[in-house]
Amino acid sequence: MMSLMEELKSAQQLLTQPCPAPPDGGARGRWKNLKLKYRAALEETENLLRTQLLRIQEINERRERISQLLQRTQIQGRQQGALQDSLLKAQDALRQSEAQLELLRAEAQVTADHMVDWEQIRDDLQMEVSLVQSVMNMKLLSLSPTELSLELSLGSHPGPDAHPGPTHPGPDVDPLRLTVKWSPDDTFTLQVAEDACGLLDCVSGPRADLRSVLLELLQRYRGQAELLTEIQALRSSFAIDWRPSQHHLVFLKSASEVYELQVEEGYPRGGSVRLLTLQRDGQQVAPSENTFQDEEKKLTLTQWLLRLSSSP
Repeated sequence: MMSLMEELKSAQQLLTQPCPAPPDGGARGRWKNLKLKYRAALEETENLLRTQLLRIQEINERRERISQLLQRTQIQGRQQGALQDSLLKAQDALRQSEAQLELLRAEAQVTADHMVDWEQIRDDLQMEVSLVQSVMNMKLLSLSPTELSLELSLGSHPGPDAHPGPTHPGPDVDPLRLTVKWSPDDTFTLQVAEDACGLLDCVSGPRADLRSVLLELLQRYRGQAELLTEIQALRSSFAIDWRPSQHHLVFLKSASEVYELQVEEGYPRGGSVRLLTLQRDGQQVAPSENTFQDEEKKLTLTQWLLRLSSSP
C-alpha cells in the first residue's frame, strides 16, 4: 500500500488509476486453501481414527482370545493334576494287584502240589474200597479234591472169621454213612453220620493213619451190625430194652424180675457179655455166678437170655 502511494504523482492519479488485483487470489483464495487443507486433514484424521479403532478392536479380540486360552490352560492344569493323582492311584493299585497275583500264584502252586497228594489219597481209598468190597457193599456218594462221602452196608455172606452163635447181619441193618475231608496240611478228618451212635467219634490225624482208622471203623460197624441184628432177633422172643449209649441190655423176665447185662465193646467178635444187676420186686439182688456165669465158655447174648429165662 505504501509503495503504491509513493508511485502516485497526484491525487487525481489516485482517483483515476484502477485498483490493483489482490495478490494470490486474495482472502477468498486463502480461505479456500485453508478449507481444502482442513478437509484433507479431517479425512486423514478420520482414516487414522478408523485405523486406530480397528487396531483397538483387534487388540480387544486378541485379549479375549488370550483370556480364554488362559482359562483353558488353567482348567487343563487342574485336569492334569487330577489325572496325575489318578495315575498315581492306578499305579498303586497295579502294584497291589501284582503283589496279590504273586500270592495267588504261590497259593495255586501249593494247591497244585496238594492235588498230587489228594490224587494219591484217592487212589489209596479206591484200593481200600476194592479190599473191603468182597465182604461189604460200598457206594460212593460224592468225590471232590477235598472231600469223599461213602455209604457202607454189610454183604449178604458171612465173613471168614464170623463169630459162632449169632447169625451174620442181614440187609435190615441201616447203612453207615461217613465223610472224609482233607486239609492243606496233609491231614484228614473222618466223620460218621449222627445216626451211627457209638461207632466212632470225629477223628483227625495225618493222612498215613487213615487206613488204620478206616479198618477200625469197619470192624466196629460189622460188630455193631451183628449185635443189632442179634438184638432185633431177640426182640421177637424176649422183653428187652437196648441202651446203645451205655451198651446195656435190660431183660424183663417178669413183672418182678429184671436183669441188666453189660455188652462189651467189640462184641460179638472180641468183647463179652456179663451180668450187671438183678432186681426182684424192686430190690437189687446179687446174682449167683454159679447159676448165671459159665467161666469156661463165653456166653453170647442169645445164650445169656436163654439161660436167664430158663433159670428158676
